[in-house]
Amino acid sequence: YGYFLVPPDQINRLDKLFDALAPALKTTDVLGFTFDGTVALDLLAEEYKIQLPEQYQGLSAADIFENEFGQALTVGDRIDLGTLYLVAVELAGDTVARVVLELPEEPEWEDRFRTTLVATVLRARSLFAARRG
Repeated sequence: YGYFLVPPDQINRLDKLFDALAPALKTTDVLGFTFDGTVALDLLAEEYKIQLPEQYQGLSAADIFENEFGQALTVGDRIDLGTLYLVAVELAGDTVARVVLELPEEPEWEDRFRTTLVATVLRARSLFAARRG
């Protein structure tokens, strides 16, 4: 499909038409904090130190999803808030009832340890090589 034929504010709706085969999202699939859809985004932005885009100020989570997705809204739809995402996890009709403020993914502890260990070994090798030469 061609995005150039669609106004920018309608792109999310177009994506939904071609996303019918996407697997269903479970609330447990999303790591973050759950809120009622009526929560004001200004409140979340203040509490979590989020720089809220101007077009979202003064709106509830449900309002933002309605503006972005309209009737094509489905569970799992995401709103990009810069460093975090707001994810629709429960609908009441065609309105968002619950959202998750999705936390950025952190590498698992094993991955962090492995990365730190490899970096330490590489530094040690370079120090030993510098002493030899």
